[in-house]
Amino acid sequence: MRPLFLVFLVGCVTETNVEPNPSDTESVECEAFIRGSSPENGDTEAYYRTYVEFYLSEPVEEVAVDSGVPGTTVMLDGGQTVRFIPDEPLEQRTEYTFSLELCGESAPLTFETSNTGNPLEVLPEELQQQSYDLSLLEVDFVEGELLGNLVAWLYRGHLLAGISEMTDSQVSWRVATADAHGTQQDACARTLELPPAELSGTYFSLQEPELVFDAYDITLRALDVSLEGDFTVDGSAIDGLRFSALFDGRELIALIGGDDYEAMCELGDFANMPCQPCPDDGSPTCFYVEVAQYEAPSTPAVLVEVDQACEED
Repeated sequence: MRPLFLVFLVGCVTETNVEPNPSDTESVECEAFIRGSSPENGDTEAYYRTYVEFYLSEPVEEVAVDSGVPGTTVMLDGGQTVRFIPDEPLEQRTEYTFSLELCGESAPLTFETSNTGNPLEVLPEELQQQSYDLSLLEVDFVEGELLGNLVAWLYRGHLLAGISEMTDSQVSWRVATADAHGTQQDACARTLELPPAELSGTYFSLQEPELVFDAYDITLRALDVSLEGDFTVDGSAIDGLRFSALFDGRELIALIGGDDYEAMCELGDFANMPCQPCPDDGSPTCFYVEVAQYEAPSTPAVLVEVDQACEED
């Protein structure tokens, strides 16, 4: 945010009543503008559980979102991202207009939702063993971009998620590291077997206090994990996939062969990724990472459980 300077004009005054100088009361002009949005203006396939986000050219302190839809407005990224969270999912195949009141002007955003959220056109057993490409190279990080890019590098930009079991009310996921081509499973990397996620229609959600996974030759934990998304009606993709978690800097520092986690927190502050209290012991060394909603397409890879990593020669 630009600094504000108060200028005092000092002079000799012989009159007791002095007219104020216009420059004394002049306010700073608002110059922020919208450089992008999600969904994009004119989108005809927007996710029905979408957050509505406006990306601004510079931080602001006060904005308003007008839509006629009940919800909550929050500011992210130091005031450069405005996020509106509807209280309830939007209707499928419906046009909406959200207007951002910014700098005294109204900027409308109009989009139409897709048919995602309608009943599945395939049976749950038909999706058994179906896999999806969680391409980490194409995601946007709402928070924790620096750490998110590190994770993407660790896993060559690709993770694969396969359905190991699915019923009308639950879906269990197997997460695997992709090979060097990003299309098949790396048979030498241990898989992560997630607890069953709740499934309601096409929508699944998982809230887990801790997940443990491998990262090269060390073990990391993801804390306060949230994972959610929707199957498209034909099961060919996951729409609105969103992930968030906390990662402990005391564990992350081992990835770069160091032991000064306080230095990591200083780096995090520089990257607009401040350390915060860890939920397990309250230590102020955790980083928050949130992936913006995105689409994960299906892949022909069939994932198998690997409970022991290959030994290096």
